[in-house]
Amino acid sequence: MSSNRERMSRTTSTGSSSRDRAATLEGEYDLLRSSVKQACRTDFLHRGEQSEVRDECLIRNDGHLLQVLLNQVQVLQAAYQRQKTDVETATIKIAYPLSCQRKATARLITSVFKYPLAMGGLLSSRHRSLPCFHPGPHSVGCADLMLHDTNASDSGVYMRVFYPTSEKELDDKSTNADWLTRQEYLEGLAAYIGQSAVRLKFVADWLVGEHKCPALWQPSLLPSSSSSIPQQFPLIIYSHGISGCRLFYSCICSSLASHGYVVAAIEHRDYSAAWTHKIVIEDGIEKDKAYPIRLFGKNEKYMSTRKQQLSKRVTEVVKTLHILEQLNLGHLLTNEIAKGSEFNWSQFKDRLNMSSVTLAGHSFGASTALAACAFSTDFQAAICLDAWVEPLDKDHFDKIVQPVVFLNCDKFQWESNVELMYRVLRKVSESTIFTLEAVHQAFSDFPLFYPAFARHYLGAESTVPTSSIHTVTIEMCMAFLDAISKSESILPRLREIAQRETWITENKLQERENKL
Repeated sequence: MSSNRERMSRTTSTGSSSRDRAATLEGEYDLLRSSVKQACRTDFLHRGEQSEVRDECLIRNDGHLLQVLLNQVQVLQAAYQRQKTDVETATIKIAYPLSCQRKATARLITSVFKYPLAMGGLLSSRHRSLPCFHPGPHSVGCADLMLHDTNASDSGVYMRVFYPTSEKELDDKSTNADWLTRQEYLEGLAAYIGQSAVRLKFVADWLVGEHKCPALWQPSLLPSSSSSIPQQFPLIIYSHGISGCRLFYSCICSSLASHGYVVAAIEHRDYSAAWTHKIVIEDGIEKDKAYPIRLFGKNEKYMSTRKQQLSKRVTEVVKTLHILEQLNLGHLLTNEIAKGSEFNWSQFKDRLNMSSVTLAGHSFGASTALAACAFSTDFQAAICLDAWVEPLDKDHFDKIVQPVVFLNCDKFQWESNVELMYRVLRKVSESTIFTLEAVHQAFSDFPLFYPAFARHYLGAESTVPTSSIHTVTIEMCMAFLDAISKSESILPRLREIAQRETWITENKLQERENKL
């Protein structure tokens, strides 16, 4: 009899504990389920479908969350790995739109998640640092550099510099750089894509978390292998697209730097960045002056404004080149630096190869690279990632003489835009176009953060894994740059890579001309 009472007591205690844990778990999932619910509803509305919300989830003692999706929806296991709990069965209602007016089975979620349930980075990568792709022999460091205005017409420049370093292991004095330095970047991005800043912040907190760059923060520059003749690094100046910034292409910039390049990623102050700022001094006090992204009304002259921004961007690219020249000469003064003065910039003296400067950019940044090449032959080549070239004038195309490689995405490009690229190919024989089966955002860091359902919702899901896109992109960039450095033709090596991958197509000029 007593044993029965003891068993009943233990059962009651366990049941109470189970209810408490279930209630705690329900609170933890509140933010998650509201966001996913809204994401799925929006997805259905975009498809012109109706849906009702109905779902239940079982939490089992192995700590996994089993999503039971009803009404012909594929049953998936979304596994949020937790420490084992004595909760054997508890019901938590998580809302998903499950029933839709269509014959085919609804495709709501396409991934199985197996990541720790912890505030920050709930569905993001297990690794806190983003990876390098097709990495070179070097570790990578980075540092931010902002220059004060020098006069009323010069707004200075702001960049993140990626460079090779010998440091490989993290210690108490060396950590990876922050990927997101201020929330204003997300707020500006949300405004540009027409999303709620609160929702995008939720995505950042729960899906992105506190991710780090694939680069250490302010380590020493890689020492020269020769004491008599300093080893010099070729340069790449990188220009972001509309709603981008110096941070959003950290994987590509770090990967290039791992091959022995110094990469300066500009943050443009033409009001095309998601957000940026400069430091001004008013009444002896340092203050921020913000440059929020410019949004256009229906009646505004869109293209004429973009052309003005392009001119400003080219000025900033040229300014960046001059700053790198000052670093190489050892002439950059500490009082000129508004941000980054704590870093030892003098170590770049005599370490930069100023005769090897390549421009690279994504989208509007690619047209910036082309316009800067047209402006000055100080730039030896251009790498254009899914270029938007319509803001360029005829004079730009007439003046470009440097080798150019276009790596396009089939989900973004259109006929008239690509036709403008052929103008470069007709004039410069060492230029080519390749098209990848990818979305426009594939070259940025964002698709690397999100699981498949989030990439689908955000329009950032390519048919090819993002890691493969980044790997082949770096491989093609390095083949292009290596061929130029050796005065060889760029085409054989690029074609060899493209022919290896079924999702890359070369846009051959001769085939284009035969169709006309």
